[in-house]
Amino acid sequence: MKKIYRSGVVCLLAFLFLSCLSTQNEVEASQPAKIQQFQEDGSFQDGDFDDESFVSSTHTAKGEEKNSSKASKTESLYKGKGLAIAVLPPELRGGEPWMKQSFQDNLTSLLAGYTDMTVLDRKNEDLIIAQQELSETGLYSEENAVEIGQMTNAQYVVVGSIQKLSASYECNFRVNETATNEIRSASISRHSLADMESGVAVRQIVQELFGGLGIQLTEAEQAALQKKNDVESTSITMLAKGAQAQASEDYIQAVLYYNQVGGTFQQEANASTNQMFSASPENLTVRQRQQYNQVQRAKWEKILTDLRSYLNENLWIGVYHDPLVVKETNISMSSISYKIPSVMKIFPKREAVIVAKKVMEEWYKVKNNPDNKVWTSGVHSSSIGQWRYEIDVGLFDADGNQLATCLSLNSDLRYCFEPNNLFDSNPVNYVVKSQKKYFDDAKETEYMGWSRFLPGAVFDDIEIADMSENTIIPTARILKIEGTSGYSDKLPCKLTLYTLAEWEALMAQQ
Repeated sequence: MKKIYRSGVVCLLAFLFLSCLSTQNEVEASQPAKIQQFQEDGSFQDGDFDDESFVSSTHTAKGEEKNSSKASKTESLYKGKGLAIAVLPPELRGGEPWMKQSFQDNLTSLLAGYTDMTVLDRKNEDLIIAQQELSETGLYSEENAVEIGQMTNAQYVVVGSIQKLSASYECNFRVNETATNEIRSASISRHSLADMESGVAVRQIVQELFGGLGIQLTEAEQAALQKKNDVESTSITMLAKGAQAQASEDYIQAVLYYNQVGGTFQQEANASTNQMFSASPENLTVRQRQQYNQVQRAKWEKILTDLRSYLNENLWIGVYHDPLVVKETNISMSSISYKIPSVMKIFPKREAVIVAKKVMEEWYKVKNNPDNKVWTSGVHSSSIGQWRYEIDVGLFDADGNQLATCLSLNSDLRYCFEPNNLFDSNPVNYVVKSQKKYFDDAKETEYMGWSRFLPGAVFDDIEIADMSENTIIPTARILKIEGTSGYSDKLPCKLTLYTLAEWEALMAQQ
C-alpha cells in the first residue's frame, strides 16, 4: 500500500513539473515578440506592463544590455518609432503674434530632433488642409485636435495656449491621443519674455511632454535639450518675428529679423525676403497692369520711406574721447585760445548697413527692370543718402563754470560710404565692412561733424580773469548733437553715442 502511495506522489510531482516547464516555454516564446514590438515601434497597451513575466523579461533584457556597447543602449531607448504626431500653432491670449509660429516650429524641431516619431509641421500639406477645413480662426478645441489627427493619420496631436500675464507668460500644452481623445502628456509653466524668445521656455515644455509620453533621452541629449543659448531656437524666433513683420507690411523690420536667421531655417528666410520684394508684371491684362503699377509704386514708396526712417534712428554711431582732448593754442596778456584737435568719430552701424544694402539691392533690380519703368520713375529715393550733424561743445574751467561754446558746422556724411556709394550706384558692388573696420577707417578730423577745411573745435579769446585760479587746462564736453536727413524735409535723426572706453569694451566682447 505504501508503494502505491509513493508511486502516486511521484507521478503527481512529475506531472506538475512538466506542466510548469511547458508554461514557462510558452511564456518565453511569447514575450520576446512583445518586447521587440515595444522597442521597435513603441506601441503598447495599457495592461502590457501588468504582466509580471513581461516585466521580468524586460528587466532581463535590460540586464543583458549592460554588457553591450553605448550605441546599443542608445538604440534601445524608447523614441516613439512608428508613431506620427501633428503640431498645431498655440492659441494666443494676449501674447505676441510671432509666438504662434515660433512655438510651433520649435516644438516641431525638438520633437523631430529627439524622437523617432514622424512630425507633421506647419508646411505639411495634409495638416494645412485639415486646419483650413476645421478652423478659420486658428483656435482649436479638443474635438478639432482629434479630427485633425484623424485627417492626417497622426496618432498624437500637440495643442496649447499662451496666456499673457502682467509680467510673464503662462504656457499650457498637452499631447492628445487621437484614437481616444485622451491627454497622454501635459505641461503648464510660466516664463519671462526673454525665455520665450530664446527657446528656454519651449525646451522646458518639450522635456515635460517627453516625460508624459515615456520618451527616454540619453544623458547627452538631456544636456543638449537644456542648453540656454541655442542658435536654432533663436533663428526660429527671428524667422517668426520676420514673418509677422512681413504680414504687417513692416518690411524693413522683416529684413532685420530675417538677416538674423541661420542654420536650416536660413533658406526659408531668404525665400521670404525675395518674395516680399518681388515685382513681376508678366502675363497681366491692361487693367491688371494698371493695378500692378499702382500697388508697386505705393509699396516701394512705403519701403523706401520706412528705410529712411529706420536709418535715421539706427545708422550712425559716434565715439568720442572722455574727457575731450583740449590743446592750448596761444595766449596773450589778458586772453587765451584753446583748440580741440580731435573730438569724435562718426561711422555707420554694420547691422543697419546690411539692412540698407539688402533693400537697395532689391530696389535696384526692380528699378532696372524695363517692365517697371513707368511706375519706378515716380518713386523718389535719392534723399535717403543725405545726413548732416550739428555738434555743440562746451569749455569748462576747474570749478565747472562754462567759459565758452563752440557751434559746429554742418557736415555731409554721405561720403562715409565711398568709394562704392550704397545709395547712388549699384548696391551689389558695395562691400559691407566689419564693425571694427568702419571704426578704424573713420577719421576724426573728417567725420566728426566739423568742417573738413577747419578740423577741430576752436575757442578763441577766453578771458583769463573769468577762469578759476585752479584751472591749468580747461575741460570740454559735448553739450548737444542734432542730426537731420535730407535737404527739404530735414527729418531728425539720432546718433548712438559711446565714450572711447565704452566702445573698446563693446568691441572686446564681439
